[in-house]
Amino acid sequence: MIAEVGLMAAYTLYAMMTLDGNWVLLLVFTLLSALVAYTWRDELNLVASMISVSTISLSDNPHLVTVTIGLQCLVMAFVAPMAWFAVQASQHGSAIINQYATEFSNDACTGYYGQSVDCCKWNIDSWVGPYYALVVIACVWFTSCALEARMYVIGGVVSQWYFAPAGTKSFKGTTRTSVSNAYGPSFGTIAYGGFVITVVEIIRSMANKSRRERNNYGNPLCCLFYAMLDCIFAVIEYLSRFAMIQASITGEAFCDAARSINDLLKRNFLLAYGAYAFPKHILGFLVFVLAALLGYCVNILSKHVFAANSLGAIVNGIGSFFIAYIVLSFFVMILLNCVDAVFVCYALDKDRAAVHHPDLHKVFDEVTRKQRAIEESDAEGMEEPLISGKPKYASM
Repeated sequence: MIAEVGLMAAYTLYAMMTLDGNWVLLLVFTLLSALVAYTWRDELNLVASMISVSTISLSDNPHLVTVTIGLQCLVMAFVAPMAWFAVQASQHGSAIINQYATEFSNDACTGYYGQSVDCCKWNIDSWVGPYYALVVIACVWFTSCALEARMYVIGGVVSQWYFAPAGTKSFKGTTRTSVSNAYGPSFGTIAYGGFVITVVEIIRSMANKSRRERNNYGNPLCCLFYAMLDCIFAVIEYLSRFAMIQASITGEAFCDAARSINDLLKRNFLLAYGAYAFPKHILGFLVFVLAALLGYCVNILSKHVFAANSLGAIVNGIGSFFIAYIVLSFFVMILLNCVDAVFVCYALDKDRAAVHHPDLHKVFDEVTRKQRAIEESDAEGMEEPLISGKPKYASM
């Protein structure tokens, strides 16, 4: 976060020196970023602790990477033939006269305004349109199920690692157990979770298409409506993600897991936004910086060590940047899922008054104490006593 603020400050200073008219806006963003980093420094320490624990869990269970790669290959194996079937379906039809062709002369057709048009057009059969819709729904649903299965497996593995007795060194078989549960007794839960995400994605796609076609960007009411839809979609996706982790731990059905995780976080959690906002932001920036450094190093090595020409060195550097960015983003994606699972495991720990990872609890308790002190101070300033036994922590 400090590096990000520093880079923004340096770019703002450069814009001021070159008299760039956007320096005022850059300065505002820099000050806001600095304010966020300073105000939420305790939450950032909490996120750092969660990332640290999640990294250890991923290191102790390396087959999570294998399962993730396998699920992505499975999605490719399903989507590729479905796309081929869709292309073949478009061949079913017949050629008909183009309704926009008004005249035919010299082996060419002209339209109403004298422009050149095709004399015939391809008219697909009536069943092809519904088939396309079925293919799209099937592909989106299958992909969503794969994502939910990945979340289920990671949640199950991380929870077994998190609640293992102190001193446990071997976690062999945990991934196999989670995969067996995912494609066994909990497959219906995963399918239903994937269906929920599919409905959200279809409605979101329809809303975005309507927004583009009707060009409602200048209408405040429409903008407010679409913003509300985006918020609803985001809440459903986050709830679905945590519900799937809860299902992987308890074996509950999807709806039961959604209700129980919501109650669990309400009872015990403190700052839920930090769990899914900061890690993605921090790790995303880290991936970009590391990929950029690798690309720059490859560019320098190509130019000065391997005597490549300038164009070749630039191509090598850019190619290395994209390859590193894709690979690192893949591992960060898995790590973020581990962070979510650790997040839920800590909430379960707190609900049962248990401590499985003291370092993580120490950071969480410190943030809780400071948050409660702030709330009590605010309540005293407004002369509103806190309700005993019901801390007003921010929740999902």
